Amino acid sequence: MKIERVFVVGSGLMGNGISQVSAQAGYKVKMNDVKQEFCDKGLEAIESSLGKFLQKEKISQDHHDAALTNITTTTRLEDAADADLVVEAVFEDLEVKRDVFGKLDQI
Repeated sequence: MKIERVFVVGSGLMGNGISQVSAQAGYKVKMNDVKQEFCDKGLEAIESSLGKFLQKEKISQDHHDAALTNITTTTRLEDAADADLVVEAVFEDLEVKRDVFGKLDQI
């Protein structure tokens, strides 16, 4: 199976990091969280990180722009339906993780 679309559940430190690396590798990424404000904060962290790489000339402007273009955000877990790979990166609470995996299993 060829992986093209990655869905990341969670936009905190781990989630936005996984989203960034996946986007930089060329995958189309949907970063998910329960509130849009959390998604926005995760996207801001990614933009900041990529900006630092760009400033230090570790990546090109084209690579920077392509990575950002590869990332979208969503608050709908149902948007994982078309993903080739789903990565769970929610905070460490067993009940929350069970809930997320239960919903993903139905999707």
